[in-house]
Amino acid sequence: MDTLPVGDVEHLDPQLDLFEDSPESDPVLVHRGLHPPLPVSGRVLVWGFGLYRQARRLGIAALPCRVLPPLKGELLLGIALRLEARPGRYSWEEKQKILRFAAARREAGESVDLGTLSPWIEGRTDPRFEARITRFAGLPPGARRAVAAGELDLKAAELAAELPAQLLPLLAGSPLSFSQRRQFLLQLREVARRERLAPPDLSALAARLLQGRDPLQALASLRFPALTALTERFAALARSLWKGSGVRIDPPPYFEGGDFAVGFRFSSPENLRRKLRALQSVAEHSDELFALLR
Repeated sequence: MDTLPVGDVEHLDPQLDLFEDSPESDPVLVHRGLHPPLPVSGRVLVWGFGLYRQARRLGIAALPCRVLPPLKGELLLGIALRLEARPGRYSWEEKQKILRFAAARREAGESVDLGTLSPWIEGRTDPRFEARITRFAGLPPGARRAVAAGELDLKAAELAAELPAQLLPLLAGSPLSFSQRRQFLLQLREVARRERLAPPDLSALAARLLQGRDPLQALASLRFPALTALTERFAALARSLWKGSGVRIDPPPYFEGGDFAVGFRFSSPENLRRKLRALQSVAEHSDELFALLR
């Protein structure tokens, strides 16, 4: 075990200074040197940037270190991740820094497989880890901030990137879940394309929809006005003709087809007769049903 003056540690190569949310150690333990030694490979500080900064604030003159031979980038990163020990709790910004470190090492001719290291980053093996972080890095700043703040998932942020930036704070303040926000953005994009809405008009539309009781249903009505009208007419017929009878009548999907499906259960002869009377009432209005089909 060696020791290095804190000032010397500060001048080591900081290329592995990747972590922003490292928890601080107990000051009593730092004063007594009861913490992992700082690994140093060549002139590279592998891990312990937060620790040496804490030691500097505490006025500690030297820190225990473990001097390692010069190591390749993947091994260095693996050591740093194991010592950091926060799988599944790295921020998007930290993951971007990890990706940039890997890219720099590759430019120097080394092989760094982040998929192999993903269990120590994500808490699980993720062969698509690098692709996801690359997608995140390619988002506009506002969309990246929304993902980092937990307001949008990556897929929703990619949809939002195609729409006016003013939509992001509107979504952030909405009660919609991650999956609902993604659906909202997907449908909004389709309406915007079809109607050729200018950004201010699209933002105003989104604000109005998000203030309503059911933004997704209201947006679906805009996206599929004909289907929404047919669904509402069918629901009105159901309320007037067979609601509460125990008879279920299902139209063909999207009202495209030539037949309806009927289903019911009965528990006695009288129960069966009631359901047949309900069906007779439906039969007398069957023209209205078939008029709904496209």
